[in-house]
Amino acid sequence: MNRQYTTVIHFKQSALPTPQTSFSSALKSNTRRKQRKICCFQTSDNRQQKFPHKPYKYHLPSSNPRTRTRHHSLQNPNRHHFQFPHCERKWDFMTSKTRVLVVGGTGYLGQHLLQGFSQIEGKGITSTTPFDLAFTHHSNPPPQALLDAFPHLLPFQVDLKTGHGFQAISQTFGRPDVVINCAALSVPRACEMDPAAALSVNVPSSLVNWLSSFEESSSLLIHLSTDQVYEGVKSFYKEDDETAPVNVYGKSKVTAEQFISEKCSNFAILRSSIIFGPQTISPVPKSLPIQWIDGVLSKGKMSEFFHDEFRCPVYVKDVVAVILALSKRWIYESKQTKVLLNVGGPDRVSRLQMAEIVADVRGYNPSLIKSVSASSVDRGVMSPADISMDITKLVRTLGIAPTSFRDGVRLTLETEAKSS
Repeated sequence: MNRQYTTVIHFKQSALPTPQTSFSSALKSNTRRKQRKICCFQTSDNRQQKFPHKPYKYHLPSSNPRTRTRHHSLQNPNRHHFQFPHCERKWDFMTSKTRVLVVGGTGYLGQHLLQGFSQIEGKGITSTTPFDLAFTHHSNPPPQALLDAFPHLLPFQVDLKTGHGFQAISQTFGRPDVVINCAALSVPRACEMDPAAALSVNVPSSLVNWLSSFEESSSLLIHLSTDQVYEGVKSFYKEDDETAPVNVYGKSKVTAEQFISEKCSNFAILRSSIIFGPQTISPVPKSLPIQWIDGVLSKGKMSEFFHDEFRCPVYVKDVVAVILALSKRWIYESKQTKVLLNVGGPDRVSRLQMAEIVADVRGYNPSLIKSVSASSVDRGVMSPADISMDITKLVRTLGIAPTSFRDGVRLTLETEAKSS
């Protein structure tokens, strides 16, 4: 028996196909389209039948009508069992949900995204999330704390360099409707030491090639880029300003943007600044900006911070909100999407100003903060001086007003205090 899914029709109860009304005439009498999936399958006598996903009995459109019965599964209230007496076996159908795949789901932004998608409640007879969620991880097993918090998540081990593991996603999860690529080699010094590794991870060729392998390649790829694609010689870069990165990390991200723009029919590229916020459910090993500054200042010793490097740090919940908004727009409008957005906070701040704000929120002694130039420290990699970004296009396109840096710091520290 074969089955496949095609586009979606929502039948009115008064317009169901019956032995007296054909399937096609029932379709014509319905006004709501693209709401439910239709199951197509071959019966034991080689007749192809199509049935809309509906939670009540009705007659099959044939000369020998039989009824379909719906049964609830006690183990999973979102799963329905439908039995067709004239077919060879019983199928187990899931209610239609949007498939979302987070590549790099065990990282900092990835975990916050999984939490954000999981917290959206569906409409109708259940209050569960309207998304089927899956995520990829690299070498280590997925953190148990993440799986315990969200048991509905499907983890897949994937090597982005080779593409090994994507086939398992095809077989188990299917073609995703939305893919968010958070995976990256994002430490500039590590990229400088191994440019080949930076390109192989940061340019998502295996991911894009996998998405292109589907017959109906209609997935939206949301790709995280960086503000380090800009040269850093002026303030408030706009999306159409020239990209002239000064380090390997930025260059690999520019290459990724060009590759995606050429190969993908639907994409959103997000040039993100420093992402800050509370720790994840399963703590990530890298140091987080606000937590690191807070830890240094809490020791009560003189600490040095750069006064001549400027960014627009963005609160992690705002990045999640941007990605959710893009995903919803794609799901509900289904319009071709090719967008490039600066994703930063509203404030242009130096490292020194970041430390001063943390000290003010915490009540630390500001006289222990020492101002130094970035040129006084050899970090083994060139760093752009001012890559603050203009986010007018982001606000205009999505109607999202990012959180101020001070408010983001306060929210971060309050959340950390509650979880400790």
